[in-house]
Amino acid sequence: MRALAHIGVFTRLDETHFANNAESRLLRSDVSDSVADMVMTTCGLMHGAFTELLHTVRTGEPGFGRAHGVPMWAYLSERDPAAGARFNKAMAQASGVVDPSLVRAAALADSGVRSVVDIGGGRGGLLRALLDSSPHTERGVLFDRPAVIEDTRAESGITSDGRIELVAGDFFSAVPAGADLYVMKWILHDWDDEACVRLLNVCRQAMRGDSRLLAADAVIDPRRDDELVHGMDLEMLVSLGGKERTAAEFATLYDAAGLRLTRIVPTASMYSLVEGVPQSKGQDTG
Repeated sequence: MRALAHIGVFTRLDETHFANNAESRLLRSDVSDSVADMVMTTCGLMHGAFTELLHTVRTGEPGFGRAHGVPMWAYLSERDPAAGARFNKAMAQASGVVDPSLVRAAALADSGVRSVVDIGGGRGGLLRALLDSSPHTERGVLFDRPAVIEDTRAESGITSDGRIELVAGDFFSAVPAGADLYVMKWILHDWDDEACVRLLNVCRQAMRGDSRLLAADAVIDPRRDDELVHGMDLEMLVSLGGKERTAAEFATLYDAAGLRLTRIVPTASMYSLVEGVPQSKGQDTG
């Protein structure tokens, strides 16, 4: 408690008594802006992966599977569903912090976008925020794994209606086709380059010639010493074998999948929107 109070979490009243403050309040699970599940996931579940950091450095393999017996996604869906539910809540909590900045950067209200597919969209917080920001956007599709869609339907109250449709599937096989805009937040950094190209190829096949893709991820700037981005890069490595990427690395992935990186839009958070469009027929490599 003394250590936490020293860095601003909790207020120290005297030698043996402490009180909540604005920061420690967020650790409570009964407040609307709680980050309790996010902290428990990061400091609990992910800690095991970091105990195998040396293995990851030596082999390039994620430490999570060595620490927990199975890869991370299998662990969350099969080995410990309670941890999986906590992880999904943690992602929703983190999304609540960064989604407003992503929505402002996407600027759908001025884009003419009529339909949006959120790939791996979890509980739908970003999709709902995008639709709320753009009344002329008529249709949003929340696309994720069947178990996630069922949990989202049960726990968050999102149901298929006239404006939002819930669709379950595997984004390495197919995603809903023909939308104006495809969004994926915190997806590409989960995977190695080969898997990312597979996923982007699937997206490219679903896109029309005038569709756009926005990938929300941290973008490494080699000229800057950004502790948060480099820390996330390390977490992706030991947990999933993924990584954060530079602008040039994103461009290479997009090109390999028949997409052209058009711009990178910074946001008020640590994340940027990496925009891609289908290559013209003369440029198409996939």
